[in-house]
Order: sequence, then structure tokens, then C-alpha cells
Amino acid sequence: MKRFTLLALAVATLLVPSFASAEGFKYVYRPELRQWIAVPAPVTGVAIATLTPQEKAARHEAMAAAHRGGRNAQAADHCERMMQQAREAARK
Repeated sequence: MKRFTLLALAVATLLVPSFASAEGFKYVYRPELRQWIAVPAPVTGVAIATLTPQEKAARHEAMAAAHRGGRNAQAADHCERMMQQAREAARK
């Protein structure tokens, strides 16, 4: 019974990536998670909406306000930097 279980586990380990690749998934290793993650292929023929600099600034302003006063000061700094870049792009 142990040999059968070990054989079934080995077969499953070898076949799962091939089934996933047949589905159009690609695996990438995420060291922070210490595991391989299946990433689906992007959908073709779908338009990606781009934000105007004013919309980017407004979005990051709201995120910066949410992060201020909390533990994640780096996120607030990042949002302020992104707001500054968006405002400079809007001026041009």
C-alpha cells in the first residue's frame, strides 16, 4: 500500500505541471511565498484603460491619506512621489 501511495504521489507530481501548462498557465517562483505560482496568460483583444495624470494624482492622494499616521510610512512616501510625478506630467 505504501508503494502504491508513493507511486500515485509521484505520478501526480509529474502530471500536474503538464495539465496546468495545457490550460495556458505559466509557473513563476515567488521566493517570499516559497512556492511556485500559476500565472494565467493575459487575455487578448481587451483594451486596457489608461488613466490621465489628474486621475493618477487623485488616486494616489486618496491612498496617501489612508496610509498617513499608520505603520506603513513608506507607502505614504511612495504615493506622494507618484502624485508629484503625475502633477508634473499634467503640467507638460
